[in-house]
Amino acid sequence: EMLKSQITIPKSLILILSFLIFNSVICLAQDTIIDTVYSIAELDGGITYSPGLEFYDLSTDVGPFLVGDTYSMIFWDYFYNRGFVSFELPEIPEGYFLDSAFIYLFQATCVGNDIYGNYPIFNLPNDDFEPPCLLDHIDYGFYLDVYDFHESLIQCVGVISNTPEADWRSLNITECIFDDIENLRQYTQYRLRLSMDMDLDPFLDGLFFHTADPPTDLKPYIKYCFIQNSYSTDSIIDQTLNISLNAYPNPFNPIINFEIKSSNDQTKPMRIEVFNVKGQKMDVLTFPDEIGTQHGSIVWNAEDFVSGVYYCKLVNIEDNKVLSVKKITLLK
Repeated sequence: EMLKSQITIPKSLILILSFLIFNSVICLAQDTIIDTVYSIAELDGGITYSPGLEFYDLSTDVGPFLVGDTYSMIFWDYFYNRGFVSFELPEIPEGYFLDSAFIYLFQATCVGNDIYGNYPIFNLPNDDFEPPCLLDHIDYGFYLDVYDFHESLIQCVGVISNTPEADWRSLNITECIFDDIENLRQYTQYRLRLSMDMDLDPFLDGLFFHTADPPTDLKPYIKYCFIQNSYSTDSIIDQTLNISLNAYPNPFNPIINFEIKSSNDQTKPMRIEVFNVKGQKMDVLTFPDEIGTQHGSIVWNAEDFVSGVYYCKLVNIEDNKVLSVKKITLLK
């Protein structure tokens, strides 16, 4: 009894344990999948361009690459450099949607006015300027070409670096991934550039980022977070009616036929709900009357929708239970 009375647990420890248990329950309830995808060495690289000489130089599978400006004493001309990274798009696990995606790039070092360790300095007529390094979402396809230096950007994602420290840099690229998936691209691709092309002094100014070359632990990568879709998990699909939802043609453009089949002879009021890869409900198709579950069909015209992957669920209107889920692809 004396030992029991001497044992006390600090309130702070109780709060910490409660917090850890609570967060563990949240993580388990969400059923989250974390996946990491590294960049493609053959599509990573740097491009140098001289507007005076109209000269390009391409280097791939060598790293780190330079993002910044240089001056050549041989050619007596200015050059500026951009970097490129490319990744395979993720395969979204069935029953999940993409919650977030972050790109990670390792900044190895930087140089300002020929001094390593300094952030790039552009000497302008009226003031000195430290241009931020920007990340562009672009689409350069199945190989990197010198003319991709000027490839039109889909969007400027934001500032990937504006400080000199050697460290990992990251940005949220979730919307870029959604855009690539919806436009049925094979890769998700990015360009690194300074916000200004060059200054007019002969000094080296730039940042060096690692590419997909070794060492492995410094390769660019994307970290994906997938969260389970409440509408498409096997645990909530009502299988008592043994109903399947078929869709044809699949892929389609822009008309698709949905057909219901079941071995049970029943009539049920049903609807089809269409979701995009973000888990957003895009459309609802309601059958005009109660239909026999042995056979029923409905047509969807997706003329006003963008190309991409969609998920369709067949719902029993009476109890709101999911009867079947189908993945479809719209190609325009």
